[in-house]
Amino acid sequence: MKFIRSLKCAHCSFPFLDGELVLYEQGDLYHKPCLRIMRSNVLIGRSAELRRRSREVVEAARRVFLAHRQNHSTLTKSDARSDRSRFSWG
Repeated sequence: MKFIRSLKCAHCSFPFLDGELVLYEQGDLYHKPCLRIMRSNVLIGRSAELRRRSREVVEAARRVFLAHRQNHSTLTKSDARSDRSRFSWG
């Protein structure tokens, strides 16, 4: 006895209609719109992960910048004023 696999979409489980375009990917059959949706969802997930990582990198850079600025700030406001008067032309 031989079993024939039902021809239905691996994503939505609806059967394929006669003459309908069927796409095969990684051992499964898909309707064209279903495969497009699945690929889009993967891209959306990757995009969200990249946005999250970008925010982390920007925040880390901001922390490094602020720490550097606080640790290496040698001029006080009075020093800055006296430096400005030193370079004035009048």
